Amino acid sequence: MKKQISILLITALLLIAAGCQATPETSAVTSKNDGALEAAIEASAAPETETAESEDQEETPVSYTDSFTNSDGTITYTIDLQDISLSSAAAPVIQVTPHTITAEEAEQTAELLFGDAELYEYSAERSKTELEEVILELKQFISDWDTLVEYYGGDEATAAMVQADYEERIARYEEQYASASDTVEKQPCQWTFYPKSHYVDAGWSLTDADGEDTSEQILATVETGDLAYIYSVTNRDADDYRIHSIYAYVNDLLVSTTEKYSAQKLTDEDVTDALEAAENILAQLPFGDYIVDSYIASEFTDPDTGLTMNTISVTACPVYEGVQVTRQTQLASIKSDDAYASNYYYEDIQMQFSGGRLIYFEYYSPMDVVSVVNENVETLSFEEAVAALTAQLKLNILTEEDIGELPASAEYTISEVELGLVRTRIKNNETDFYLLPAYTFRGTYTLYDADGSVIMSSEDFSGGAETILVVNAVDGSIIDTTLGY
Repeated sequence: MKKQISILLITALLLIAAGCQATPETSAVTSKNDGALEAAIEASAAPETETAESEDQEETPVSYTDSFTNSDGTITYTIDLQDISLSSAAAPVIQVTPHTITAEEAEQTAELLFGDAELYEYSAERSKTELEEVILELKQFISDWDTLVEYYGGDEATAAMVQADYEERIARYEEQYASASDTVEKQPCQWTFYPKSHYVDAGWSLTDADGEDTSEQILATVETGDLAYIYSVTNRDADDYRIHSIYAYVNDLLVSTTEKYSAQKLTDEDVTDALEAAENILAQLPFGDYIVDSYIASEFTDPDTGLTMNTISVTACPVYEGVQVTRQTQLASIKSDDAYASNYYYEDIQMQFSGGRLIYFEYYSPMDVVSVVNENVETLSFEEAVAALTAQLKLNILTEEDIGELPASAEYTISEVELGLVRTRIKNNETDFYLLPAYTFRGTYTLYDADGSVIMSSEDFSGGAETILVVNAVDGSIIDTTLGY
């Protein structure tokens, strides 16, 4: 398990950072479409290779240094891998398929997260008193134009957009108020998947591009301790893209920031307790095996109250056949037109704790194992993987994609490598994926303009190493983790 000390940044920034990496002009390695992968999958490693569960499994430290530029000299790469430990465990290739979450699994997970607390069906219906409170709050927020503009950093366009949106919401709530009841009776959660539109507040539209909402959802509310939560389970099984997810989060409409987060300074015991709580959840989830991948203990200042808040964020990765799936930056989109794009989020679990309580839980994309295609496939050596990495990096070019301008030069330093399972789409298969061994090379980068000024740096985002390139350890091809193949 790796300890990280940088503060969590929002997903959007991470995706922008990933998009700023140099783009390959041509492929320097094995083609994805010539059948080489399928042939290589059939080749098994020597039988003396250790299995993942072997108690005497050894790791062999490796080192490698090099420096070079791409073909036009605009990108300088430095590879500085020192005493990197790579597992000698067996390397399986596993065929997996998306798992549709059942109502029973949704209920089991809720019991795991909330214990014996009663869950109720989510309803947008509000009592007269509740509507009065929300109408007053919205009106107060947009009542003073100058204050509103100042709140959005002087951006009048954004302020006007928010003002118009709030005015529409106020009108809708005032219309609801006319027929609202003095009290609203809660209905116990039915543990039934309904069309997502079943839960949508009047006046909102949640539809797909063809005008039909094909998602199904269980949406519930629950109160435990002094916090109120929303619990959401979603399934979408369609040809264009799929979603299977579970969320649990504090309902910020009912709970203030100071109630949600603890202002108490974190101690080592707090971190230990949070990790134990996370591992307990992972051990009992009804979907598979998982391991804590990283955690971040951080503090931030609430801009509204000026109070310092503390959180412990924990990430977890799935484990198949005793081998961990390597964490990758989440897909930027699941609506790609690329013929082989995954259009299915990577399997991922994230949790956040504060004040000894779970305040956020997120689980994307459970998978079912179709078959273990090869229990121990023959893989590239570290030296072969570095050769594939170097060959591809030399062909990379700079682009202006995602940052709005073309950098004049860039510097990349690759300082980490991890050998583990990576998910990739199976060619000519509309639903299934391979989990196969791959080398994930990570590092830092800086982009410069013509004057030598910094345009962007990885330090602006995660502050740590980011994925630079992923080399398929079975056939040497490059896996584009932004598309998932």
